[in-house]
Amino acid sequence: MSNEQDAAAQAVLKLLETRGEFPALAATVTKVNILAEGDEGSAQELSKVILDDYTLTGKVLRVVNSPLFPHLQEIGTVSRAIVVLGWNEVQRLALALKLFDAFPVGSNPGMVQARLEQAFLGAILARGLGQTFRSSTEQAFIGGLFHTFGELLVSAYLPDKEAEGRALAEKHRLPEQSAVRISLGVTYSELGAVVAKKLRFPDSVIGAMHRDPRPVITGRPRPPELIAGLAHTANTMAGILLTPLKPGEADQRHKVADVLKNFESRYGARRIKVEPLVEAALHDLAVHAAVMDLPIAAKQMTLYAQQNLGMVEVAPANTTPPEVNTTASAEGVERIFSNGIQETMKSLLKEQTLSEVLLVVLETMHRGLKEERVRRVVFALRDPKEPVLRYRSGLGAELDEAARWFNINLGTSPDIFNLALSQAKDLEVEHVGALSSPQALPGVFRRKIPTDSYLLLLPIVVASKPIGMFYVEGEGQRALPEASLTALKTLRDQVVMAIARSSRVAA
Repeated sequence: MSNEQDAAAQAVLKLLETRGEFPALAATVTKVNILAEGDEGSAQELSKVILDDYTLTGKVLRVVNSPLFPHLQEIGTVSRAIVVLGWNEVQRLALALKLFDAFPVGSNPGMVQARLEQAFLGAILARGLGQTFRSSTEQAFIGGLFHTFGELLVSAYLPDKEAEGRALAEKHRLPEQSAVRISLGVTYSELGAVVAKKLRFPDSVIGAMHRDPRPVITGRPRPPELIAGLAHTANTMAGILLTPLKPGEADQRHKVADVLKNFESRYGARRIKVEPLVEAALHDLAVHAAVMDLPIAAKQMTLYAQQNLGMVEVAPANTTPPEVNTTASAEGVERIFSNGIQETMKSLLKEQTLSEVLLVVLETMHRGLKEERVRRVVFALRDPKEPVLRYRSGLGAELDEAARWFNINLGTSPDIFNLALSQAKDLEVEHVGALSSPQALPGVFRRKIPTDSYLLLLPIVVASKPIGMFYVEGEGQRALPEASLTALKTLRDQVVMAIARSSRVAA
């Protein structure tokens, strides 16, 4: 890309950063991709990223408890989903759901929906093609999903520029990519690659955004090259399949077959049969669309694809998604706490580490108190070398900063932390601003906690020794519901059991 093209792409990126849902997309996707830059991020890190996005959390749990992932038991927490499904599968799911959240069809209904439909069918086809090579089907899916990222960005956030490009293409009979370059200064794929780099996508996904990635046969493809080929081929097929036939026009099966033959010759694939590949993809499409509640017309897409292939309409059983189990998607507080308590108990019975138990407990506390406008939930643990409780882990707002200042000196101070710890007493403060004594809060807490807040302190005492605490902070003046308090205390007691067990093992 030339300096002029890069400057144009950066200018468009700055414009995008002020539009619609793009900043929210950028924040979540960037965090997920940073975690993926190593071999694998930890379950705890990925859980925190997803849990910071409340809408995404609910959708992930809905999908993992759907017919897409048949399990013997219900999964009630994101951390458990990562353990059961694997890091890569949950990453793929989170990126797909976030993409649809970030591109509302209302901004440019016709084009945005068409782009999303092609992208998602392309992703499913790419995963199906990837199975031929026994490659990473999750990465093939992500590459296919983001192959037309540039087109989606322009359609959703810069519809005026898209219209200008189309007018130029029609007036001067130019290819769409050429017309868009005149309008924006960059092509769709160049823009998509620049934004994807900003979002920290891996090189393999960025490379998958380029058109015709393997024009010359040069031996067996490397993994990034294969992902690019899968994405390009699958999206080309999806574009053909989803273009409605004109009156009197013959089916387009030969075009789809030619695309596959070209792919086979360049990438060394075995002969792939068109109908089974597309039928499987359409079935997956119908199930995904229903379970993930996607803004795409799955039935209409299926009809167009069948017409373009000259296929006899498949039986309803092949395209109608099975009944969706929405039980786990219900975000009722009682269910959230119940699931969390059960999963914590399973973790204890399986003798998982304290960190693994804490992750489930913190997630349950944070999600269960969402309606109470919780700001953050923190677990602090006694320093083994000095009498201080220090930040160990947490969920919620400004945790990186809190990790630096959240320290509680243990001693004779009359603050509420030492009171709760010395008496092994749970302490609820309904309104921080109403505390009668300035010494009720340590100095750093007086500076960091808004006066219009509520607090809950749940000390952790093992063998009469105070060793830790759960700290809950939320917005506004309120008393927590009795049922929620009971559940929070139960979760704390489970952590006490985990710590007591670890102490016995260490001894």
